[in-house]
Formats: sequence, structure tokens, C-alpha cells
Amino acid sequence: MPDLEDKMETNIKCMLASLRSEEDISRVLEAGVTEACFVGAEHYWHAFEYIRERVRAGKKPSKTFLKRKFGLDLPLHTDDPKLLRLYADEVVLATAVAQADDCLADMLDEISSAKSAVPTKDTTAAFYESIRKARNLLRDVACPSNVASAALNGQSVEYTLEGSMVKPPPQRWLVKGLVPNDVRTFLYGRGGSAKSYLAVYLALCVATGTPFVDVPSAKGKVLYIDWEAGEETFRARVNRVANTLDIDLDNGIPNIRYKRLYAPLNEHLDDIIEECAEHDIALVIIDSFGFSMSGQDTSAQPDVTSQMARLAKIPGATVIIDHIGKQGKGEDGPFGSVYKHAAARWMW
Repeated sequence: MPDLEDKMETNIKCMLASLRSEEDISRVLEAGVTEACFVGAEHYWHAFEYIRERVRAGKKPSKTFLKRKFGLDLPLHTDDPKLLRLYADEVVLATAVAQADDCLADMLDEISSAKSAVPTKDTTAAFYESIRKARNLLRDVACPSNVASAALNGQSVEYTLEGSMVKPPPQRWLVKGLVPNDVRTFLYGRGGSAKSYLAVYLALCVATGTPFVDVPSAKGKVLYIDWEAGEETFRARVNRVANTLDIDLDNGIPNIRYKRLYAPLNEHLDDIIEECAEHDIALVIIDSFGFSMSGQDTSAQPDVTSQMARLAKIPGATVIIDHIGKQGKGEDGPFGSVYKHAAARWMW
């Protein structure tokens, strides 16, 4: 946004001038105003941060300081909360339009290149990769925030209102005492110890509502993400386990979805989150942690904590298959960084 349009600049200034209370700040943040709205014009964002800090401290922003520090002459403020929200909404929408325009312009260039190029394996792969990147970028355009997810988005939560510190509901379970329905669970063991079979068994139990090792299971949809074997191997395992459980597969099994991936998780994360939301997935199985980190170091704290942060974004329950170290190392836990223990809620 190097050259702001007059209307956009006017809306920003009117919005900043009208910030007088914590409620005003909340309205602006709920509208989706972030630093991304001021790319190329960062002085407006810095001015917003200054005003926000003054408001939170119970002090009025200094017009003299705003003019001297940020070069801003702000107009008269409005006391109408609806008008303030309108200013913020227009700032966010204008940002989203600009972001989408840039993204689609790049996409049109790729389309033009694909039309004129002789199709090869490399040019075809490059074209579809550009589509994937464009899709992911479009998911991140500016938009109103979800107030309910404030804590997840890094915003501080305050407990100043009556009832805000009420005791949360008890832990819910996908499989009572074994698999919580909203956190990461590790299932680790030696190679060849039937970890994947156990994961398939769990998937079938949740998909059909069948007890898992005699423990009641909640019924729900399962997404099995496989970096190790293949669809035919997965289908063979499902048939063997289903036969043991007397589950009839003649008409398929609608509550299980299978995805074979080769690139690391970070390249597919947005698609996975979208699929979980679209199909109301209750359980995601990651097979396996190491292969989902292709090209990264499973013993390095930065790589492992980044991967665990990605896994935390997947909604619902996530069961992660992992290996233990060879030659007697790592027998007390998954192979690699101790931060797997720190970031996971359950390990088996």
C-alpha cells in the first residue's frame, strides 16, 4: 500500500481519531485491523499502537506527539461506535481487495505462461504449485477476526467481568481416558510394532462408534494422513482390522477419509484445516511425525516446536504416530527432541 487512495487514507485517519476507549480498540480489532492493513504505510500502524497504549493506560493520545512523531493531523473524532466500525470495516476490506488483486495478478501471469508453454512434467508441476500458493495466500487476506478465538490468535484474555472466571467444562474424550477430543496425542514405538495397525484400529472404532480396546468411543469422521505407505496398503490394513471387528465393508466406510502426502506438513496445513472444517472431522491421524517433517531435523528444538505449533492448528483430536530411537536410545519416548513431550498432552 505505498500510495494510499484518498478514501482509504481518510478512513484510516477517522478511525484513529475516534479511538477513545477499550471498547473502541476492540471494535477495530474485531473488524480485522492488523499490521497487514498498513503495508507501505507503517506509520499509521505505529500511530495505532501508540493510541492503543495510551487508551489502555487511561490517558488521551497527544495530538502534538502524533503530528511530530508520525506526521499525522487527525480530524475530529466520532462518538458513534457504528461509524467507527464502518471506518475499520472499510480499511480491512480495502486491504483484502488489494491483497487479492496482487495474488490474482500473479496467478494470471502463471496462467498465461501455462497457455504458451509446451506441457512437460516440470511446467505442469509448476503451474499447480502456483495454484496451491495462490489458494493459501487468498486464505490469509484481511478479514474480520473471530472474537471467540482471541486467545488462539495471541491476544491477551482478561478476567474482569462477572462470570469470566467460571470453571470450564470437564475434558471431553474421543476415547475415554486415552484420546482427548481436542489435543495432540502421540502413539510411539519401535518399527514393526504395529503402530499403524493400531492407528487403523482406532480410526475404524471412531468411524463406527465401536469400543476401542473395550473402551467406549465417540463416533465421528476420521482423516488418515499417510506419509509412509500408500492407499492400497492402508486399504489392506482396514480390511484386516474390519474383519477382526466384524465390520462390513461391502458398501465402503463413509466416515473415513484417506490422504497420501509426500511434501512436508507445512505445505498442506491450510488444506488440511479446511478439509477438517468442511467435513466435520473428529479425528486426524498423522502417520508419521518424522516423515511429515521432510527436510527438517526431528532432533532440533526450533524445527520440532514449529511442527508442534502447526499440529496445534488442526481442529479436533490429533493422533500422531512416531518412532523411538534405535540402539536403545529413545526407548522412554519418541525419537528426537524432548519438546515433543513438552508440547503433546498425551503419549502412549
